[in-house]
Amino acid sequence: MVNETMKHLARHLALATAKLEAIKPKQADKLETVISSSSYNIRPPVVRESRIVAGNQLADFGKINQFIADYEVTLIECSGPGKEIKIKKGGEVISTEETLTLEEIVSIIQQFSRLSMAPLTQMFKARVGNLSISAFVSPVAGTRFMIIKN
Repeated sequence: MVNETMKHLARHLALATAKLEAIKPKQADKLETVISSSSYNIRPPVVRESRIVAGNQLADFGKINQFIADYEVTLIECSGPGKEIKIKKGGEVISTEETLTLEEIVSIIQQFSRLSMAPLTQMFKARVGNLSISAFVSPVAGTRFMIIKN
């Protein structure tokens, strides 16, 4: 059963990687533009710990680790490559100065898929520990995600 699951995940990873390779040239131009449409331009505190415990495993979600580790943050939203990450902290939505590349976004979604053992699909939902992710993976409409801390 475990081998079948691993083979299934490997197939999904290979498909996602192939799609990513196909869209990289198209996304390169979009990644150069950083959209800043909010009056909140703050940089959250840097968290020294580079890995997050997700469920019973260690995970490294890169630039969003600082938001996951912050107990006051209840929501993390990435609307796409080059767009500012928005967080909900203390009931207030705040735009941060952090942005992610397409590769970083896909890596975060793939880690959730791996940790939750849920197959990676175009409309992906998974839960790992106290983190729930809803993601949309599309070379046409864009790749984005929202993480809710429960």
